[in-house]
Amino acid sequence: PLVRAARTLDLLAALLRRAAADSPLVVVLEDGHHLDSASWALALRVAGTKGLLLAVATRPLGEPAPSEHALLRALPATRRVPLGPLDGEAVDAIAARDHAGTLWLAVTNLDPNRPVTVEATLAGVTPRSAAGQTLTAPKVDSVNTFDAPNTVVPKPIAAKISGATLALTVEPKSVTVISVEQ
Repeated sequence: PLVRAARTLDLLAALLRRAAADSPLVVVLEDGHHLDSASWALALRVAGTKGLLLAVATRPLGEPAPSEHALLRALPATRRVPLGPLDGEAVDAIAARDHAGTLWLAVTNLDPNRPVTVEATLAGVTPRSAAGQTLTAPKVDSVNTFDAPNTVVPKPIAAKISGATLALTVEPKSVTVISVEQ
């Protein structure tokens, strides 16, 4: 079983490296506080791979934190971006920095009826502007079809910047990705 697990880890790491060599790749590990040791080991193996942006979103980890987490945080390219509390339980957010240094924020509003205003203090970051796209639709289960190919389409969105604080209002049932320029 240990040999199989090690080979599986090697295979997954090789596949991610190959995909990142072909074109830039973003890997998001959401709810990192629930990762098992094999997932942390995979994250550590692919961290720093050229062309691969690894974003691990976690709540504060309990003690003792996984040893791989400490090793990931110690890597020179690792950038920790703490987000302050968000409005409501229906909002989820992650942040990541790409190899060019651009900070990316992804915010999901799970509430199907109400927009949510999000304010995030970006510690250690002096943003100049923030803009991106939001994806939403008339209904939660809306899809694009041949007859209606533009039911679900991205729309531009801009955030307001005040010092190190970013504020934006996200639509109901939406996913929004923002690029923060420094």
